[in-house]
Amino acid sequence: MAVKKAPATTAAPAAAPAARKVTALKDKYTKTQILNEIAENTGLTRKEVNAVLEERVAEVKNLLSSHFASDLYSANDEENTVYW
Repeated sequence: MAVKKAPATTAAPAAAPAARKVTALKDKYTKTQILNEIAENTGLTRKEVNAVLEERVAEVKNLLSSHFASDLYSANDEENTVYW
């Protein structure tokens, strides 16, 4: 007579990491406060966070200036002052 094997047990799904509590800002943050907060939450150094954010700002400025240049310059301004 053949012996039946017990059904294979499935591993319980891994628990999702606890969600961080997000609270509304009561005051405006300075750049330093933002960098410190991100550094603390990610484990990166403040210098690393600053480098990433500076690169991202430069990328966004480049994107905006190349794709929306006609919208950013005043048609009446001879010096083509950028509005940002």
